[in-house]
Amino acid sequence: MAEIHAIQRALKKIRLRARLHWITLCGGLVSALLLIPVSIAAAKVAGLVWVILSIATWMSPMMSVCPSCHKSFFKGPFPSVWALSKCANCGMGLDGGA
Repeated sequence: MAEIHAIQRALKKIRLRARLHWITLCGGLVSALLLIPVSIAAAKVAGLVWVILSIATWMSPMMSVCPSCHKSFFKGPFPSVWALSKCANCGMGLDGGA
């Protein structure tokens, strides 16, 4: 029973990391674009911060390990929307099912 809870916690962490990446990627772009009419300097700073945070949050899901097969959860350079649902190696779903 403890193993099931550990797997569920690990899957929850992977979901959180992947969602954070997409929120940062989309939200940062929108905020930088919205700042352009206000101030070009502020938009440049927001754009730089957006790039740095996007890289940092991109690396986090890429380093996630599947709690079932103990291999990398994602394959490829980006955690695509379709790949977010299951492990690229064993097929374990983020909901805990296969």
